[in-house]
Amino acid sequence: MFSPISIGNVRLPNRFAMAPMTTNYADTSGAVTDELIDYLAARAAGGFGLIVTENIGVHPSGRVMPRMLMGHEDRLVPGLARLTQALQARGARVFGQLSHCGRQSRSAFTGGQLLAPSAIACPVNREMPHALADDEITALIRAFADAAARLDAAGFDGIELHGAHGYLIGEFLSPYSNHRNDAWGGSPEKRLRFLREIIAAIRARTSLPLSVRLSAEEFVAGGYTIADTLPIAQTLAAEGVAAISVSVGVYESFNALAMVSGEAEGKWLALAGAMRRALPAEVVVFGVGRIRSPELAERALADGCCDIPLFGRSAIADAAIPNKAAGIDPLPVAACLSCNMCLGRSAKPETICPVDPAVGHDRAFHAALARHSDARLTIFGSGLAALTLAWMAARRGADVELCDEAAELGGMLAQRSHVPGQQELGETVRALWTRAQAAGVRRVGRAQALTRAEAVAAPSPDSVSARGGGPRSGRIRIATRRYEPISACHAVAADECGAHEHSAPLTVYRILDGSHAIAAGAVYFVLGDDLASTDAALVLAAAGAAVRLISPSGRLAWDAHPGFRVIARSALERHGVPVLPALPEAATREPGAQRVAGAWHGHPAPDDAAWRCDDDATGAELLLDEAWEPAAMTRGVYAAADWAQAPDTLG
Repeated sequence: MFSPISIGNVRLPNRFAMAPMTTNYADTSGAVTDELIDYLAARAAGGFGLIVTENIGVHPSGRVMPRMLMGHEDRLVPGLARLTQALQARGARVFGQLSHCGRQSRSAFTGGQLLAPSAIACPVNREMPHALADDEITALIRAFADAAARLDAAGFDGIELHGAHGYLIGEFLSPYSNHRNDAWGGSPEKRLRFLREIIAAIRARTSLPLSVRLSAEEFVAGGYTIADTLPIAQTLAAEGVAAISVSVGVYESFNALAMVSGEAEGKWLALAGAMRRALPAEVVVFGVGRIRSPELAERALADGCCDIPLFGRSAIADAAIPNKAAGIDPLPVAACLSCNMCLGRSAKPETICPVDPAVGHDRAFHAALARHSDARLTIFGSGLAALTLAWMAARRGADVELCDEAAELGGMLAQRSHVPGQQELGETVRALWTRAQAAGVRRVGRAQALTRAEAVAAPSPDSVSARGGGPRSGRIRIATRRYEPISACHAVAADECGAHEHSAPLTVYRILDGSHAIAAGAVYFVLGDDLASTDAALVLAAAGAAVRLISPSGRLAWDAHPGFRVIARSALERHGVPVLPALPEAATREPGAQRVAGAWHGHPAPDDAAWRCDDDATGAELLLDEAWEPAAMTRGVYAAADWAQAPDTLG
């Protein structure tokens, strides 16, 4: 991974490359912002030898996000030049990815009807596009060439054309979206014409090396497969394209690209390997597929799967992966959780990350950590928000004690690492605790913590989450509350399932935290279909219990990213857990059967009953939020990080 490599005439210092990923950090006009520069500069400083920017729009009709980075006007060149200069000054090479979204957008973003090779709506966005006429196709080819010339003027080292994921170039390439029967479709050669003419037009304007990103498999009926993609790549290589970036999927099959924890790491490297074997040695092949660690990247090279493994979401979670692999940074890699919060943007309008809440505000975040604090903190709990706050406060110079009597730190995230298939999450917990320890955080016993912590102002009942201010005396006491939503606080679930009023409530969270002793062979009915419920069913099944998951809606893991829904269903099938629409009538008479309450889709839990606090919360100045579901967990991390940065909290 630390050996140099050339893409055309551009020499890279190493093979750590950051994949192109939309951030929404540009401004509404498409111009580069300080936030985008700081975000990518942090990755360049972290040792990435190549950074491929997010997709840069070549024409307003091709916007895919409200704040998409654009390259369609000359006025944007100075900002793009600031970006390249900042990254190159930190040792990285920079390729700009040019794109047009085609039919995979919304007219609210583009300002007009969507454009596509054929008038076929994207099944996800469901807006009917306009089928491009010949003169419109020619104009878009010119738009790609004009944008490429602007990237050259801005000092980019190379250009990538986004022909993957179902965007306009990919739409022309694929019979799934191109139903034309003219010069631009009807045969593989004609479908390739749009891309070939774009390349020729760019070649007439700039000599920068070109990479083309392709979806090796689209995973949709009528879409192309690796057998179709290989000849496309071979044609491009013969025409001087210097690199092929091998990805997968379109919007309709996006879960194949946006994989979640529990899926195989390096899943699509075999496709890159097929591409590597089919192309001349001088053509560089990029590989993707949930590459979370330098070790996996090294194996990809050793196995001949690719020449450069692309770090995508993992580079968001940890900007310094290369420097950590080199030993320049002694801390372990904080591995990506594959929660897809960076894609879902559930909590904020731009890319976010529960592992690295500095993302997008890197300079301001680290400037805040440089402000010294003499505060003394005792933190009860060790979830992701607690580990984040403890590290940040200690980095500022605060004296920080962390108290958690659990066998392992990490709170709900550590608990989730014991769900079948989710063991990888423990790696991140251990890395974040090591980071906190390196900053000076100490773990103490509960008795010592209670003796040393002094109560300050008790939290008001209507505002208990991530608040600061108020007088302090001695140590600042911080506790944790856990979000444990149960449909109708067990009552609705109990009534609908015929449970007796005197039955002790058993919830999915007591299964997940290990406080309930699971008897092998015992029968359990899990009354819920959220992520916590499906995970609890898997834990029960793995312990040898006979489990039935009751889901009236059939929408499993509905509160998490769609990828988890696919994973949950397949995992339940592997563990022999049937999903039933209702509790069987015989279940109410089955001796020893236990009902486990969770949350059903469409049966919300009252918010005031969903939070659970321990006795340690009494007198706490701040309550940190912890949750099973990634979006709620992430909100807790960001609230904790905001508190730790605020000028009036730690002094």
